[in-house]
Amino acid sequence: GKSILHQFEGLHKLWDTPLLFALLSLALGILMSLSTLNYIIYIVEPGNFKVDSSLTFVETSFEFVYYTFSLMLSYSSNSIEAITIFAKFFKWCKLCFLMYYLALL
Repeated sequence: GKSILHQFEGLHKLWDTPLLFALLSLALGILMSLSTLNYIIYIVEPGNFKVDSSLTFVETSFEFVYYTFSLMLSYSSNSIEAITIFAKFFKWCKLCFLMYYLALL
């Protein structure tokens, strides 16, 4: 039989394609854009999200990136919680968009 490494020999060709790089770049861009939108919603009205008030600007910014990434993977996050209907609706819209994006891949 063939070795395990031999069976996956062609995978390196997939990683070398410009299309994969473009898709990964797009996914990262979407993640950062959604994180930024969450943070803007928080800045405009801090009551939209429950956030630890002792965090610095950089820590809070990171928490919103982590929150958005966590939503993409598990629909939950322990660090930030959407409180208002607007924030919850935006969270739902993001999840629908991300599911649609993943379906297209």
